[in-house]
Amino acid sequence: MSEDRVDVELQLFAELTLEIVEERYARGVRTLGAALKPELTNRASARGFFFDQGALGFDRFQDFLRYAESRVPVDIYRSPNRPDFEAVPRGKPPLPAMVDWMPAAADKAPPAVGGESARRLKGPWYQSFTAPQPGMRTVYNKETGQFEHFPVAASADELPAYAAIRARVEHDPEQFAEIEPVTEEQEREWLRQFANTVPDEALKTRLESGFSEGAPTAELLSLVTASTATRRAWAAARIAALGRHIEQWKARHAIDVNIWQPPPAASIASIAPQGVRAGRPRGATASRAGAGHPLAAQSFDVQALRDRVHRAVDRMSARELLELRLPVEHLL
Repeated sequence: MSEDRVDVELQLFAELTLEIVEERYARGVRTLGAALKPELTNRASARGFFFDQGALGFDRFQDFLRYAESRVPVDIYRSPNRPDFEAVPRGKPPLPAMVDWMPAAADKAPPAVGGESARRLKGPWYQSFTAPQPGMRTVYNKETGQFEHFPVAASADELPAYAAIRARVEHDPEQFAEIEPVTEEQEREWLRQFANTVPDEALKTRLESGFSEGAPTAELLSLVTASTATRRAWAAARIAALGRHIEQWKARHAIDVNIWQPPPAASIASIAPQGVRAGRPRGATASRAGAGHPLAAQSFDVQALRDRVHRAVDRMSARELLELRLPVEHLL
């Protein structure tokens, strides 16, 4: 690769970094390296470039970020609560740690908060509806249960993988549903509605004043996340609002799949008699409970458990069904 070509790509990658950082900061979302690198890779790919830090002369992604800091107006800070770096627009302070709504990986949604109302969205659903990529379309494949991404506008030098997805969508549009990501205006409205429920009158007054004066969303979020209790309440309220948004989208497209992760404590314990320990005992096989299983000698509603398993299977996508683990004997 020629030096001129490398310099052009470096400038492009630095400008894309600034674009991502500014967009996320405006929404009150922290930009950590773990989230920035895949987003940068996707946006570069949409423009026909491949981001490879090694080929560009950087051993680590954080080395590239330090380089980008010298080319575009971003500041890099060490994250206080994890071994990572946070990028912010030049002159802006880092966002509060708990405003990190973006999962570090596609299969991880934000942690649930305490209380019976706490729920967790499955990572791919959370990611697809909260992290839209400029210039890219995201569709849900009803047959496979997977999300597909490709550029909005076709180009002569489009990647074959993108061209193949585009062709499938155009050939059988009924098999795909266009994703409708949450907008910044929707996020702000959710925050406004939440502000009306804050029990702290002083905080509520400050938030109302901020909304009336048009304060940036990041500034309002810094007020909400300053208190642990309010931060947790907002996290639960936001996930609930996002869930409603996705459920409404599912209804419009006649999609019947479960978008929620099971609660951490969900197990046979809710069906088994009190005092019987849920889970697999030591020495038991993973396939089924034998005579030595603590539940074998107890009386509990086996049919209720069977019905729950059937309902869970009925809600699974094709991908989730393929990931099920069970003994082959049950398929004979």
